[in-house]
Amino acid sequence: VSVWAGPVWSVSTVGAITVDDFESYNNISPDRSFQAWHDGFGYSADEFFPAGYGGNGTGSGVGHDIWSLSSPHYNGDLMETGLVYSGDQSMPVYYDGAGSQVDLALNSEDWTQSGLQTLSIAFHGTVGNTGQLYAKINNTKILYDQDPADIASGAWLVWLIDLSSVSGLSNVTALSIGIDGADAAGVLYLDEIALYAEAGEVITPVAPGTENRVAHYAFDGDLLDSAGTHHGMINAEAPVFVDGVQGQGIEFLGNQDVTVAYAEDLGLNSFTISTWVSVSDIDGNRGIMGTRYNSDTTFDLKVDANRIHGDVGSGTAWLSTAADYSTPLSTDTWYHIAYVVDEAGGAVRIYLNGVLAETIAISGTPLFMKPDQELHIGNSYGTVEYMYGILDEVSIYNGTLSAAEVASLAGRTMPIYRPF
Repeated sequence: VSVWAGPVWSVSTVGAITVDDFESYNNISPDRSFQAWHDGFGYSADEFFPAGYGGNGTGSGVGHDIWSLSSPHYNGDLMETGLVYSGDQSMPVYYDGAGSQVDLALNSEDWTQSGLQTLSIAFHGTVGNTGQLYAKINNTKILYDQDPADIASGAWLVWLIDLSSVSGLSNVTALSIGIDGADAAGVLYLDEIALYAEAGEVITPVAPGTENRVAHYAFDGDLLDSAGTHHGMINAEAPVFVDGVQGQGIEFLGNQDVTVAYAEDLGLNSFTISTWVSVSDIDGNRGIMGTRYNSDTTFDLKVDANRIHGDVGSGTAWLSTAADYSTPLSTDTWYHIAYVVDEAGGAVRIYLNGVLAETIAISGTPLFMKPDQELHIGNSYGTVEYMYGILDEVSIYNGTLSAAEVASLAGRTMPIYRPF
């Protein structure tokens, strides 16, 4: 059985020590991820591992299947390179069955040194995942203590474990991460496991006020703006209202959108867009909203199969045409997206399901809309980026909402951990 060499440890006071950043793994022995993180399949003996390993007896599998012809990852990478928290790759863990776990053997590490207080584990659940996430430090089992549904959130989260609740930290020889539950199954991605010399904090959801809400479209059988007078008009076929997240939502069939006339209070420099979206056909750009309907350089927001994409301009030039978050999105699945454009902070922040997913730097003065434009909801550009799917609870805010406010809009009621 191999023992992970681990990081270079220092006895001086430090901010953080990396346990595993998953950057050193590849497809070739002895650097395959499942040779360090032991799973239920194990590995065969070779010149580096004469004894081989028969597996840990659980329903876990580390790494993409790159050997089966039927696998979408055939002849590709064991590690995940498209969905990462930091660096260039993360580690996929496939699981099926109660107590599926992966185990990392450590070389007698002292986690009491240097004022260490918190173990941070970055994880990304997949929509449809089931089960209860847990970790083990030596033989001490710790359950994930926030919303159990986070394992299926479809966004990167961090789990901060208070080390004061764990004994025997002067000699840590094993770290395990697993999922409990009789019907537990899915794919979990792991990245950036580190120790920090400070206590963790949480973000507690709080409902935003309505004073800065410029427009709100509940789409409960109409196109009215319940926050003001920016009422919409349907372009082309009559609107179709269907079941939404709250009440009804509006279904777009790829050939119509809702138009809203310019008003002075829509000439925003810092703003937040909040919406629920469920896409029925994701084979192309599916517009959520846009004001750059022709060649204008203002704003649009859209999704495709692998990203949330925005273009942010000043009205005369683009500030960013790649203010994106890369993540796989599924059809007929509700996602909450919040898109925050922060002029003072020089940044775009993208939230998925109430969690900060990406921050993109911008320079200049953004402009949401200018006097000669219309706002299009259900379309982001011209006649080629119509929405196929449902939008619900679309809001436009003057200014930037906080992480706590976005979490509330996404329906979160339990705290989430704040990344270091």
